[in-house]
Amino acid sequence: MMSENERLHLVELAALLANDNEQAVATIKLLVEKPEEFEEKFADWLYETDFSVFEDTKIIAAYLLTGYELGNSQQFGAYIDWKEETDEILKSLEFVTKNKGYSVDFKNEHFDQKNTQNALYEISNFLKNKGFLLIYWDTDSDSYHLFIVALSDFDKLISLGNELGIEFKKEY
Repeated sequence: MMSENERLHLVELAALLANDNEQAVATIKLLVEKPEEFEEKFADWLYETDFSVFEDTKIIAAYLLTGYELGNSQQFGAYIDWKEETDEILKSLEFVTKNKGYSVDFKNEHFDQKNTQNALYEISNFLKNKGFLLIYWDTDSDSYHLFIVALSDFDKLISLGNELGIEFKKEY
């Protein structure tokens, strides 16, 4: 079970990653403040994923913020497989930039199509030149939970991550 301080930090983290989107923040608040209600609302998904609202709270938050169960309009990150095709990565990141109100256009850019790691590295460099960072929330799995954050928010993100025991990485 999370401490009160951790619950507050996870909600603050969600607000940062979702650009204060009310629905996304409310969903994470429900998860940390009323886990039984969250469990009831998302029972099927929790059953399918075998997540526990009491033991897997942070991982559940990572999935939710990448659009799982909330749909594309609530996608503030991208969940991708470690060998995802570049076009699929870009498609997911386009939802992210749209939903966060970032003026980033990937359409005329060309990134490595054969190697996921190289593509992520190239996308990351492209975003740095636009004032953003492509980071991933390390969930110790064979997938990436990618988020785009403003360079100015990175220190706060790392600080919140440290408070929660969450590792955010920006190197690919």
